[in-house]
Amino acid sequence: MLATATRSSAVKALYENVLKEAERSAKTGPLVAYLQNRYDNLKDAPSTESQQQPSGRDYHPFIAPSKTSAEIQEQNLENLHVFLQNKALHSELLQRYNPTVGMTEEERVRLTARRVGLDVPITHDATSESSNNYRESAQIAQDQYKQDKDHREDQLYSGKGDGHNVGGPLRPPIAKD
Repeated sequence: MLATATRSSAVKALYENVLKEAERSAKTGPLVAYLQNRYDNLKDAPSTESQQQPSGRDYHPFIAPSKTSAEIQEQNLENLHVFLQNKALHSELLQRYNPTVGMTEEERVRLTARRVGLDVPITHDATSESSNNYRESAQIAQDQYKQDKDHREDQLYSGKGDGHNVGGPLRPPIAKD
């Protein structure tokens, strides 16, 4: 009975960990609702399972022992926990090492051009009101260029210490004084 109580508390702790990971990755959704429902059912239901030791005549050396449904559910829960942890780690690493994720195609092209020292020209939009006013169009283009130039320093760092931030996504380490 003690082994069953220990196993039951381990399963409850595993459910809590899975719920935390699921809520961290998605605040709401069918997975979180399903897990919360299962956890509530687990808390409400008292544990009445008993561990059975396999007898000598049931032992087959080359056949995997059959698992009970509770053991299968626990293994699925452990697999889900590992999956959710690795999913969160994957998204964090993707954001860190691939800064263009989540950008539009136009923004990616502009950043790629900046890395090789080019500026993408502003495309003409014939439907805009300022398309017939050349001075206004030139002012808009100049403002866009200035905004892109200011924004460029925040996006990329060359690593050379030359002040031209055109090389890569990592900034130099900040010296601690």
